[in-house]
Amino acid sequence: MEIKIIGNGISAHLAALKYIENPLKWDRQDDYFTLPMSSTLDLIPFLKDSIDIEYKDFPDFNAIPKTGVRKTNFGCNDFYSNFTAPYVAMHFDSWSFNNYIYKNLNIKEAKDTDYIIQTKKPVVDNSYNLITVPVNAAIGIRIPNKSKRTYTHLVAEEHGWVQIIPTYNYIYMYYVYNKNITSTEEIKDYFKVFKQDYFHAMDFTSYYKKDPFQDNYLHLGLNAFFIEPFDATSLSGALRLLDLSQDIMNKTIKKDHALFLYNDYIKEALEVLMLHYVSRVPFNSEFWNRANDIATDYLINNKHVIREPSNFYSKEGFNRLYKKLGLSSYIQ
Repeated sequence: MEIKIIGNGISAHLAALKYIENPLKWDRQDDYFTLPMSSTLDLIPFLKDSIDIEYKDFPDFNAIPKTGVRKTNFGCNDFYSNFTAPYVAMHFDSWSFNNYIYKNLNIKEAKDTDYIIQTKKPVVDNSYNLITVPVNAAIGIRIPNKSKRTYTHLVAEEHGWVQIIPTYNYIYMYYVYNKNITSTEEIKDYFKVFKQDYFHAMDFTSYYKKDPFQDNYLHLGLNAFFIEPFDATSLSGALRLLDLSQDIMNKTIKKDHALFLYNDYIKEALEVLMLHYVSRVPFNSEFWNRANDIATDYLINNKHVIREPSNFYSKEGFNRLYKKLGLSSYIQ
């Protein structure tokens, strides 16, 4: 089977890794755009199977091991959600990763196209469902990494929350907020202690494709969904879609069931996200009042219950999350 990949982002490179044994048609262009990335536990085994990656290779693409996530001010608390030893994930930046992967691919050029993988960010139309989340913009900086932290740090702040991702060379800090409530200048003021001249600003819409599995065609990455940059859903979701599409092609799963699993993945990612927004925070701000309303409506309307099995947590893991967020009595 000959495969055409459209796009230059990280999901396109994951697709190339997934199908590296197949002839590929890929008009790849380096656009120098980069974002900090925080993976879940499934990425390192995927890379090991694809290109036999080792921990010693991490500095070659600005990566360090990720041992878990620290969360501050959620549930008016400071706690860690750590992976169980010896399991680790990764922190890295997308541009370094993409270039490393591309240099280590031995691509067999395709002449025809049997299957297309589309990864470019879409113009969202009625084939997508829009998602209402409390945030729609982010402003970030990067500073040299002089720390030894190995965890993603999420900090609830007055106007949203800050994501801190350490990589081998840099620490990336992003303030994620709602531009309809808070001005860009107010958010930039948060970073003034770092004396930065350059800020990376972006607006975003949250959405997901109603059906990413078309005949001989897969919508992947930003072309499939974007929720918000909270808990590493983009990478794990891309790997999930690649596996499900391959299962459909191999006829080991019916498309209807694959579609159910995809939608359930999106649903649970939103549930986990909204649980953080209904937790108590030490701020009585317009942002958090509105965020709490949005999250409460979502959880009630979707009749959230503790899941087992789960895409992200075991039942025990959900119970620990509720306790740390101060939500032990939220759902029985």
